[in-house]
Amino acid sequence: MKRNNRPAKRFHFKRFPRRPRLEMNAFPSMVTAGNAIFGFLSIIYLFKEKFATAALFIFFASLFDFFDGRLARLLNVSSDFGSELDSLADALSFGAAPALLAYKWGLNNCEPFSVIIATLFMLSGLLRLARFNVLHKVYPQENSYFVGLPIPMAASAIYSLVLIHPEPLQKRIEVLIFALVVVLFAFLMSCTIRFKSFKDMKVGSRHFGPVIFMGLVILGLIYYPGYTIALMLYGYVIYNLIRALLSKPAPSPVEENDSPHTEES
Repeated sequence: MKRNNRPAKRFHFKRFPRRPRLEMNAFPSMVTAGNAIFGFLSIIYLFKEKFATAALFIFFASLFDFFDGRLARLLNVSSDFGSELDSLADALSFGAAPALLAYKWGLNNCEPFSVIIATLFMLSGLLRLARFNVLHKVYPQENSYFVGLPIPMAASAIYSLVLIHPEPLQKRIEVLIFALVVVLFAFLMSCTIRFKSFKDMKVGSRHFGPVIFMGLVILGLIYYPGYTIALMLYGYVIYNLIRALLSKPAPSPVEENDSPHTEES
């Protein structure tokens, strides 16, 4: 009788597939999605003529836009996908939503100029985002200043005034002043003036000034959000305009933005 020298077959138990894990680079994109969601909610409440709520949603979108880039850098998961998603979210939340808010709240009584002015603001914001995306590929490491006012700051010039005065503007002089404000910030987005970013500022352990300042800002945002945002924005703009007038013309423009995965705005 011949022996069978073939090895015995081994039985392998089939393993169930593991649950897909949520990748770390998804978290900044989720925060960016929150930015877009609040921008879309702002437009919805704008059509309901709840202007203060619409303005507040744009403010919430700016908070998400502030944190998504920092979260991406903290997790070291920057990506081209996140950068493109951030630009699209910014175009909705800080381009379309503030332009519509300006049109419905403050420019509705000066047709046809209201449509032109609101469209000008929206287009300037899109140009600002497109320019950042192009220049960031050429100068990815520059972070000491912005070229042109970032689009979230320009949007805050509109929604902060709505938070201060939620009722739509009726007087001609108020509408005229607001129209000039919208045109001014559209220009500041599309210009090549350099705005200091303060990202390269280093705070030592013995410097309590910035900590006290941030505490006052947080208190102001809780109790007087409109006034606090407007005061900080206009002070920042005036400081940089004076700085630009007193300084020598800079060489080639370089731009940096604080977005998730690069960031803007």
